[in-house]
Amino acid sequence: ELAKLGNARAQVLRICRAELDRSAHPAEAIGQHGQNSLEQMTRASQKHWACKSGCGMCCYEPVTITEPEAIYIAQVLRDNMTDQQVTDAIGELRKHVDITGEIPDRHRWLRLRVRCPFLTEGNACAIYDARPMNCRAHNSLKVSDCELSVENPDYSVRTDVGAHHAYGAITCGMQDAIFERGLKLRPMEFGSALLCALETPDAGARWQAGEDVFGNCAPAVPTWKPAT
Repeated sequence: ELAKLGNARAQVLRICRAELDRSAHPAEAIGQHGQNSLEQMTRASQKHWACKSGCGMCCYEPVTITEPEAIYIAQVLRDNMTDQQVTDAIGELRKHVDITGEIPDRHRWLRLRVRCPFLTEGNACAIYDARPMNCRAHNSLKVSDCELSVENPDYSVRTDVGAHHAYGAITCGMQDAIFERGLKLRPMEFGSALLCALETPDAGARWQAGEDVFGNCAPAVPTWKPAT
């Protein structure tokens, strides 16, 4: 398992280096590659997960994201939404940031039942194909655990920890390549970072040039600790 994770980190490092060297839009390419890599690494184990469309219980958890993913998701939204839909999404994200800006920790976040701005009325993800890696790694082996965690945020959900390890390995590979170039990579709260990326159309180019585009975004809220 450790060798597999080490190989994944090294592969992501090589690919991210190449994207930074030759891609016209390296942030978007790195964000997409990270998501695709995690999907591939967890595909076999997903058959054991209790996660199903229409559940949505985990969509009240705080989500962590970094600069390349925020830039990539923002570009996906621009490519697949009308101008009005993008404007509406920005409006929802602003509401989300207004609500979450003063929340100090995950426990308070869950007590307030802060809903993801992309969770539909049918409890489906409106950006499922481009959802953050943090969401892709989040899983449960028992629906009953999820139900208990809604009632008690301190309850530890039994989970496939391999998915979290894969998420960590991929993130470390991205970090290795990005830090080599002196660029920023920090954990941020999803809604705050995506709002910045959507309101800054040239965020990718400015990030690549070394500008601290996301400097005013909210930091990541410490997330759940899986049960072992």
